[in-house]
Amino acid sequence: MERHNAFRGLMGRSSSRFPVSSRTAKAIAAGALVLSIATIIVTYLIGFGWGPNFYVGTSVPGAPQVYVSASHLRSADFMSGGTTAVVCGQATGSYLVLSNNGTVGTSVTSVTIDFSGTTNRFALSEGCAIGAYGSATAPRNVLFPPTSMVGSSAIAGESYTGSVNLANGAILIFSGRFQ
Repeated sequence: MERHNAFRGLMGRSSSRFPVSSRTAKAIAAGALVLSIATIIVTYLIGFGWGPNFYVGTSVPGAPQVYVSASHLRSADFMSGGTTAVVCGQATGSYLVLSNNGTVGTSVTSVTIDFSGTTNRFALSEGCAIGAYGSATAPRNVLFPPTSMVGSSAIAGESYTGSVNLANGAILIFSGRFQ
């Protein structure tokens, strides 16, 4: 008989051995469910690169999987007046490093940087192909000239966000602080 009462207590019925009401049991189950779903969502987002530098694109096999692996922007290079053209080349001055884990390449079409309440758009003055993983052009540097034209001058320590638009339609998001 004692064993039967213990079983009833686990099922939410009152028992002197396990005094748990059905309301409490339902609240605990609901909390556990919410926590489980939140954990699944966070794991999903982290697994797809969500964070300061993430990509919005495709992870289909055989497709480019490009991401911004580093951003090094100097405030001295982003002053009012100058040029809006960027190029690809050796890392020097202000630059973004784009990496590709995919088996197919793509190319950069434009770059945008937002800071101080303004959006600054940069076009490529020449082609900037990003090769497939393992190729000589897989990590590419997008270089900003020392006199990049922006709406307002950057300040060291100021935060920025930006995007890199690719020919395959993917948009790479990045953020950081001016050095």
